[in-house]
Amino acid sequence: MSVSSFRCVVLSFLIAVFIAPSSIAQEAGSAPVQNSTPPYEDRLHRVAELVGSLHYITNLCGTAKNDQFRIKMQEFIEAETLNEPLRRKLLISKYNKGYRAFASVYTSCTDSAKLVETNYRTEGKALIDELLSRYSN
Repeated sequence: MSVSSFRCVVLSFLIAVFIAPSSIAQEAGSAPVQNSTPPYEDRLHRVAELVGSLHYITNLCGTAKNDQFRIKMQEFIEAETLNEPLRRKLLISKYNKGYRAFASVYTSCTDSAKLVETNYRTEGKALIDELLSRYSN
């Protein structure tokens, strides 16, 4: 993925997920695997976990009643991992991990859940800002 394409995808993702209030779909077929992962991979894993958690919490607390987080994450994963099925699988796994972590803890919307939503949005925005400043033109 080119740097300019990466920037467009990340900006779209940032706007949809961390600025606008809002389990990932089935995995597509396999393609050839690239041998290296980008230097920002760990940060993307954390973003995927945050988005999975936010998907669950926003639906639980009524700040969103839709699949906007899942849809945007799926679009992001498809763009970021084109022809890299192992990276795709790992990002999906991280998203699902974030979703399941909160599904196992929160069964109703509490003050703690609302605080987590705020904190995760802040952390996610900071990660995306860092990715954009370090890895885009």
